[in-house]
Amino acid sequence: MGLRIFKEPFNVFEEQIRRFRKECKENYCALVLLVLCNNQLCVEDIHQNDRLREKFKLALNLCEMLTNTAPSTIGDALKTLQGFLIKKIDDTYHFYHDFVMEVTTYVFGTDYPRETLRSQFGHKRTKE
Repeated sequence: MGLRIFKEPFNVFEEQIRRFRKECKENYCALVLLVLCNNQLCVEDIHQNDRLREKFKLALNLCEMLTNTAPSTIGDALKTLQGFLIKKIDDTYHFYHDFVMEVTTYVFGTDYPRETLRSQFGHKRTKE
């Protein structure tokens, strides 16, 4: 990274996130799930919350991971990213900074625009 991070921060973070997509799917999936969850993810809630479980399954599918991947695997990935790209407040993970979320959302949105829009604006519309 070096000084380049100060000159081209967006590009540096984008490259790192794309590298995760190719080289460490668990880390990429953890970031994708955090985007799908609008920057608030408690891994323990995946077992208890149907909507969160659906987002988890979607993230696994989009990241080309096995459907039987345990939530704890993604939790472990989040722990490895803690202090770099994400932070944990109490039992909930968040992006370390809005900038990191923006870059991650950009990368994810470039690859999966429909899913990104759904995550940002909700899955269902209510009729009036």
